[in-house]
Amino acid sequence: MLELPENLVKSLELLRTGLEYCFEEENPLFDGIKQIKEFKDVQQNKYNESLKALQARCREEQNKLKDISVQEIYNKKIEKLQSELNSKKEQLDKIKVECSELKEAIKQKEEEKKQLDKRLQEVREKKLETIPALRKELMLYTKITGLRWDYDSSEDEIKGLIKSNIEVKPFSLNLNQNSQFFITNHLWDLIGSQQ
Repeated sequence: MLELPENLVKSLELLRTGLEYCFEEENPLFDGIKQIKEFKDVQQNKYNESLKALQARCREEQNKLKDISVQEIYNKKIEKLQSELNSKKEQLDKIKVECSELKEAIKQKEEEKKQLDKRLQEVREKKLETIPALRKELMLYTKITGLRWDYDSSEDEIKGLIKSNIEVKPFSLNLNQNSQFFITNHLWDLIGSQQ
C-alpha cells in the first residue's frame, strides 16, 4: 500500500477540521453573543420601566402630601419612598454589574471569533498552498509507478491497475486477508515487473 507523506496527511487533516467547522449549521459562538445581548436588553427595559413607575408614584405621593397638613405622615411617606428608591438604586447597581459582566463576556466571545476567523483564514491559505502541491505529487507518483487506484472499491479491498507502455495489470487485494507488508510488497513487485 502506498503511504502518503506525513506532511501531506497533516495538511489534509487540518483542511478537513477547518472545513467541518466552517460548514456547521449552528455556531455556538454567535448564539452566545445573541443571548447575552437579548438578556442585557431585557434587563435594561425592566429597569427603565421600574424607574418610570417609581418616579410617577413619587409625583403622586408628593401631590397627596401637599394636601395633608400633618408633617408626620409626610415624613413617613418620604421615608417609604426613599427606601423604595434606595432599593431600586441597588437593583440598578446590580443590573449595571450584570451589564458590565455581559459586556466583558461579549468582548471575550468577539475575541474568540477573531481568533477563529484568523484560524479559518490560515486554513484557507494552507489549502491554497497544499492542494496544488498534492496534485503535482500525486501525478508524479502515478507517472513514476503507473499505479492507478480504483476509488470506488469497498473499504476492505484495494483495487486498481498498474499501467505501462506495454500492458495493463489489474490488481485486487483484500485488506482482511492480507497484511499491509504483503500488500506493499505485492504492489512493488507488480510495479517492478512493468518496468
